[in-house]
Amino acid sequence: MNIQFDEIQGIITQKYKSSPRGRDCTFIPLTEKWGLKLFNHKETRDLSYDRQKKCLEIGLAPEIGDKIDLPDDQYGYITEIVWCFPNIDTINDENRYLETHSISELDELKDEIEKFQDSFEENGLVEIIKNIYDLTGWNFYDDHVFNWGKKDGKWIPIDFG
Repeated sequence: MNIQFDEIQGIITQKYKSSPRGRDCTFIPLTEKWGLKLFNHKETRDLSYDRQKKCLEIGLAPEIGDKIDLPDDQYGYITEIVWCFPNIDTINDENRYLETHSISELDELKDEIEKFQDSFEENGLVEIIKNIYDLTGWNFYDDHVFNWGKKDGKWIPIDFG
């Protein structure tokens, strides 16, 4: 990825508030292909990075780039962007989705998410979780729909916290 440190700082400033976030991490898209996982604690970043790296070695994670230490006690790493369901977990998420999509598109998305959840085992996700544990020792327990992505037609975890 050819993006400079000051460019990353500018993108963070511009996109931080509107970026998806979980308990430990904010994900900020940098380009079409690459994003930044941003953490408030170096140890959490390092743990997530190491887990993602181990999963990548067995073909079950997005590509990763460099770790980055930013000012103001922020720590991140570069990761590949893969397709995932837009997060519509709360009413605020739904309202944000409706700013650029129709109600019928929201309903279709909800149906797709429900199908995903109903066919969790059929999709081989239980087996993927078991393989990750057997091969890396990490228990991917936070396996809700918004923590999965699709790469090359295959479901993979996208949250390694």
